[in-house]
Amino acid sequence: KNNTAAQIEKVLHVRKTAGRTSLRSDLETEREAEGRQEGQSSLSECNKDGDLNHKAFQALLLQLQSLGESYVLTLANNLFVQQEFELKQQFLTCTKELYGAILQTADFRHALEAATEKINSWVESETQGKIKELFTPGVINNDAVLVLVNVIYFKASWEHKFDEKKTVQRDFKLNQNEKKPVQMMYQKGLFKFGYIE
Repeated sequence: KNNTAAQIEKVLHVRKTAGRTSLRSDLETEREAEGRQEGQSSLSECNKDGDLNHKAFQALLLQLQSLGESYVLTLANNLFVQQEFELKQQFLTCTKELYGAILQTADFRHALEAATEKINSWVESETQGKIKELFTPGVINNDAVLVLVNVIYFKASWEHKFDEKKTVQRDFKLNQNEKKPVQMMYQKGLFKFGYIE
């Protein structure tokens, strides 16, 4: 709203250095300011007491992925970064340790179609072929520097199965102006629900 570049720099730790752009973690910035050498950090620095959101998310990911015997749950994260960007090792280590995010390079500037296809192929693989085209042509442009992709794939049996005979064609709202006819399951009953704030 006010100064987008400054906000992006603050959140993502993007800096211009010697004509190149690098994505830096707070830990790297602090370490350099203290005059320490690169590579002296341990994995525990990713999970310091001050990083409660990161720790909670890491614990949630591990718990969700270890529960399923009666269902399949895939939670995957990936960073697709413009190939000439230099990312600090500590940032990569922490994103992998805390979020399971893996870095892949892409050439958004010179090979946008191939970069988009690379992302879509990864998504298709992680969703067992259910999502084939997350990004349609034109969604990502040549100015892209980093694309963060989160995938959730869930498959399980219904506790209360739907009667296939009650499946009917209804309108599915794509947005406020568009709808598409789709096959919708139907079931009438009393079900528990709750709100999470």
